[in-house]
Amino acid sequence: MSAYRPLSETQRNRSLYQRMFLVHAFLFLCALVVVARLLELQLLRGDEFLASAQAQHYGGVVLPARRGEILALSSKTGETSILATNTTLDLVYVDPLITDDPTLVAETLADILVTPEFCDACAKGAQSCPRELMDYFAPAFDPFERVRTIKPEQLLEPLPKELPLPSDLVLPDVTEVRRRFARNIEELIAEKRVRFVPLMYGATKLQIRSVQELGINGINVNVDGKLIYADPEEVNQSGITETARKLSGILEMDAAVLRNLLRSRPLRYVSVMRRLPPVLSARIREVQQQSQQETLRRKKAAANPSAAEQIADPLRSIALLAEHWRFYPDSTLASNVVGFLNATQEAQYGIERTFDPQLRGQEGLISTVSDPTGGQILTAEQTIVDPKDGDSVVLTVDRSIQEEVEAIMERSVKDFEADSGQAIVLDPKTGRILAMVNAPLFDSNNYSIVYEKEPIYLDEGKRK
Repeated sequence: MSAYRPLSETQRNRSLYQRMFLVHAFLFLCALVVVARLLELQLLRGDEFLASAQAQHYGGVVLPARRGEILALSSKTGETSILATNTTLDLVYVDPLITDDPTLVAETLADILVTPEFCDACAKGAQSCPRELMDYFAPAFDPFERVRTIKPEQLLEPLPKELPLPSDLVLPDVTEVRRRFARNIEELIAEKRVRFVPLMYGATKLQIRSVQELGINGINVNVDGKLIYADPEEVNQSGITETARKLSGILEMDAAVLRNLLRSRPLRYVSVMRRLPPVLSARIREVQQQSQQETLRRKKAAANPSAAEQIADPLRSIALLAEHWRFYPDSTLASNVVGFLNATQEAQYGIERTFDPQLRGQEGLISTVSDPTGGQILTAEQTIVDPKDGDSVVLTVDRSIQEEVEAIMERSVKDFEADSGQAIVLDPKTGRILAMVNAPLFDSNNYSIVYEKEPIYLDEGKRK
């Protein structure tokens, strides 16, 4: 057995110094990590985080500008007539962040918006059916369902333009549609963060392939729908600047705009239905007013002020937003010349696209400061920039001549079974274009119907 030998004073001091050195070295490394991180946040990426903080703290309410009109000029009287104008209809949306009872909000909106008149129009496959309800009546909009009503001996006869729906077709009633619509709204407003941001509609195959090759987490594509979209909650927020830079060239968008779209943020807007008839807008306002009065009554009946503060209007998350929609009074008149605005209010060819900078005007802005929950704070620095309405464009097209030439061209295309036909009428003295026709025409108010399927029956001769 070896005897225990206590450490000498020198050995104890050496051991103490070694432990102190290790502790100091560890603390020094931690300090280096903290300093390096501070340098990254303050110097290398300071501008990025400052911009992100300001984007969350400083915001604004965009004031839409009224789009200019497109007018036709009479060659004889000099009077103008409207080819394209605007109509203002409300959009109803819900703010999920201040929704206390999603079920109540969803069922209240469904009871108001799903009307028997809408359901009757949808069941007939009419274009007056709101787009938000079309999925519940999908068979009514399928032309091949109507084909089943045709008897074999009718195949060689001229088919009626509006084929009836089969008698055995089962479509949901008003109660069922309201139930489904309410559940859909409830599901949408249950999400509290923005999880879907469309980046590009109608993307090309090259753009889709380029985005897929990047393999960026949170950036997704829908090949069939030609859609490129993002889930900000899955996008790496620390590398959002680099992600926006990589996508900007492919999507042909400004990197700053993309960076704002990819930013993680609370969901404050869920669109429920667009283009509300004025009677439905009035009904929503009436229900909201009744809810506010009931909330006020409950606050007055509260036991104490503290309890009264806890009582909130259950329908305060429902809001109406006035939107300017393009309206073409004569639908098909000069449709190929005028063009149209698509569902995202982007100008599509014709005068609408060529003169878009002059027609669209300049949006206004109410600058605001937001609290941590997204609520607006009134400050002395709040500014209001009024919107500037767009300019109107007057064409030399004569409405009467245009209408007559279109009728002649439509008949000629049908009689000669041509794919298309074009005609231009000029004033020989001045060279002014009095009519410009390209048949077949389309309805500028319902431009999407040109993509609908239509059954065509050919006799034996035409098949060969």
